[in-house]
Amino acid sequence: MALKKRSCEYFPHTAKPGQTVAILESEFGIQGYAAWFKLLELLTSADDHYIDATHEVSWRFLLSRFRCDAETASAIIDTLRGLPQAAVGAAITARVSGAEYSGIDY
Repeated sequence: MALKKRSCEYFPHTAKPGQTVAILESEFGIQGYAAWFKLLELLTSADDHYIDATHEVSWRFLLSRFRCDAETASAIIDTLRGLPQAAVGAAITARVSGAEYSGIDY
């Protein structure tokens, strides 16, 4: 029996941004845009599309990928948590800073 793959090699990056990208870019500028796609990259390649950033090392790794300080990263993640399901979708789950977040939207 073949093993089921638990991650992906790529995700589509469409030319027309969705609500999530528009909101993040509006509130955080290019940093919000970049953080969203960095998060998608991490989730796409992670086993079961899941990130647990509740531990210091994993949180610092997430910050290094976002290329921002902890306050900005937390604000971006809080913004994502506050978006309605319709804006974010329901394809990916990430546990970031101890809270569940579900979503993917381009």
